[in-house]
Amino acid sequence: MKRNNILIALIVCLILCHLFYDNGLIGLTDPLNQSILLEVRLPRVIMGVVAGIVLSISGLAFQVILRNNLADSFSLGIASGASLGSAVGVIAGMSLVMIALSGIVMSLLTLLIVILLSMMIKVSHQSVWIVLSGLFINLFCSSVLYMLILFVPDKTRDIMNYLFGTLDNVTINEMFVVLPVSFAGILLLFYYHRPLELLSLGQEHALVLGLKTRFMYVLLTIASVMTAVLISYTGIIGFVGMVVPPFVRLFMKGNFINKMCTTAFLGIIVVLLGDFLGKVIAPPVQIPVSVMMCIIGLPLLVITTVKEMRISRI
Repeated sequence: MKRNNILIALIVCLILCHLFYDNGLIGLTDPLNQSILLEVRLPRVIMGVVAGIVLSISGLAFQVILRNNLADSFSLGIASGASLGSAVGVIAGMSLVMIALSGIVMSLLTLLIVILLSMMIKVSHQSVWIVLSGLFINLFCSSVLYMLILFVPDKTRDIMNYLFGTLDNVTINEMFVVLPVSFAGILLLFYYHRPLELLSLGQEHALVLGLKTRFMYVLLTIASVMTAVLISYTGIIGFVGMVVPPFVRLFMKGNFINKMCTTAFLGIIVVLLGDFLGKVIAPPVQIPVSVMMCIIGLPLLVITTVKEMRISRI
């Protein structure tokens, strides 16, 4: 409880920095600053909070269900599939809702392909093949996005936003699409924390303890859908779901539901910190949050990997 209180305090500090700091404290007496605060910064912060929770919790669900610590929306190719579907929707001039639906369809199709490919491999190699399949799909979707840039140059900026995930273009209208789906998905994953906890013991143990196989596919679908909707408007933001859940599991104690809460809080901190640093490091240039996630996430990934190797040797 004390640990989570500290994390909540850090989140509040980051939110305040995001809202009121821009190379110095901003004055709220200026009508222009008030407009920027409400229409630009507040949606950006809210989307950052949602992104941190969605990416970290969905990453936890993918890793528990697929028994692979590298599994998340990025490494499984789900993020790339959702970005490709959304980019096609933008080029086709679809509405905000249809863009999200296009991203959902492509993300679920990507997940289905990854699962089918892994089922064709021996059980002992499935966890490795899942990530390899996701990486192949990542490369394919990225290549198609680059081709779209060449063929539709007037949409270059929109497509590049999907390749390099960012929060600085978020609008209030987009929030009205992302928030309900994300809120519902987060609540469902927390509601089904018991099946996730059973799966963390291993699929064989979970099935023996009465967990039905269909629950795994339900949980995978929930995690994929809410991730796809988010990525449909922010683009690909990697490393959050890959790094945060293993870090929490290895370095922090507590029951499964507490670890889920800590994972969500730490995900928020990582995303908000990355976005804030990207905004203030080299103004007026704003470094995309996905780039900052790679810079922040790599040291965490190395630390987590070394810790896991030490534990495996014991």
